[in-house]
Amino acid sequence: SWADCESLRSLVDLAQGARLAKLLAEPWLRDLVPSFARAKVADGMGAGIETLQADILAACERFRSAAENDEALLVRHSALLALAVAFLQHFVRANWTGPPEQEDDASLPFHPSALAEDDATSPPILAALESDGEPAYELLACPGYLWLSALLLGLLPSDSLQPDVASLPFWRAR
Repeated sequence: SWADCESLRSLVDLAQGARLAKLLAEPWLRDLVPSFARAKVADGMGAGIETLQADILAACERFRSAAENDEALLVRHSALLALAVAFLQHFVRANWTGPPEQEDDASLPFHPSALAEDDATSPPILAALESDGEPAYELLACPGYLWLSALLLGLLPSDSLQPDVASLPFWRAR
């Protein structure tokens, strides 16, 4: 619908600017966002990263299945891609482009600027980011955001979300 497309345009603008807290506050994502709230993520990490991953993927699938038709499904796929991009932008900003986000918000899944070595949730996340036997760098800032982005882009070895979006290969290559 037109309203969904306008909501998606707003999400893309927020993702492009790496305004993650504002993106997660968007009313259109209200059914999806609770899965990314810090308390929910902490509970999921307490049960194991596999449990958190399954919970997030199930929430994404519910979000996608709420689409009324094929056009709405494509818009919802694109919204999940915008969310993945926002997580990736946040990670890149914290590690390379700066300045890291300092304003903490309970709606964010992880602390916005914590180093991996200072965050109790990081060891399983760093292990999940291992690639071809190469461990993730232990001094990364905000590795949880890279993990969330990889999860939503279908890059983690698992039954990850596989959205059918034409620009997905571009974002996977970043």
